[in-house]
Amino acid sequence: MAAENSRGSVTGVVVDAQGKPIEGARIWVKPSLTTGLVQARTDEEGRYKAEGLLTIPYNTYAWYKMTYRDKTLCMRVAPAKVSQYDSFVPTDGVVRDFKLRIAGLIDDRDNFYYGGQVRVFYQGFGRDANVQVKFEPLGPLADGSVGKTLVRSPKDMMIEDIPVGAYRVTASITEGGRTRQARLGRKNYDATAEVTMEWESKDSCIGSFGNGLDRAYLYIQ
Repeated sequence: MAAENSRGSVTGVVVDAQGKPIEGARIWVKPSLTTGLVQARTDEEGRYKAEGLLTIPYNTYAWYKMTYRDKTLCMRVAPAKVSQYDSFVPTDGVVRDFKLRIAGLIDDRDNFYYGGQVRVFYQGFGRDANVQVKFEPLGPLADGSVGKTLVRSPKDMMIEDIPVGAYRVTASITEGGRTRQARLGRKNYDATAEVTMEWESKDSCIGSFGNGLDRAYLYIQ
């Protein structure tokens, strides 16, 4: 168990979506206005402690490598409260807790999300057509929760903040008053009726202030 909070330190606990402790999460305690970095890892109870901090402003960040559907995901973990995105001076010791999120806005970054991102490409129809993409979960999501079917229309060729998981994806195109099923591909215009989509992390996300996941691609024709 991590030591109690004390002067010049930051302590906390990292949990998953169900509130269970996460062991081995990486914590960064980073000065807000200068260089320097203190790192810590969570123990089996999900607790960590970073000591010997100066009386200057700091921010804390957390990342966690997990296995989902036989793939390794390296994800940024969200502060437990929005206020904990803010910097602090650890004069009397500070508590900063974290909880795994697979969707929602990353509040310390503009237009970045914990959910997955999809870059969309079109072929054979105009960009003014109405495109609807359906995501049907293939079992539990990355945090163990039960997902739900989502229908999204790409905005500026992007779909943002899909809860991280695996999905069966189909799409429809409405153009000139007619609606038809789209043909899809993940790497190019493969012309299949449906595809399976999930996200992955090719490299370590430690130090990344996005969600830690690679962008997915969807080709629609």
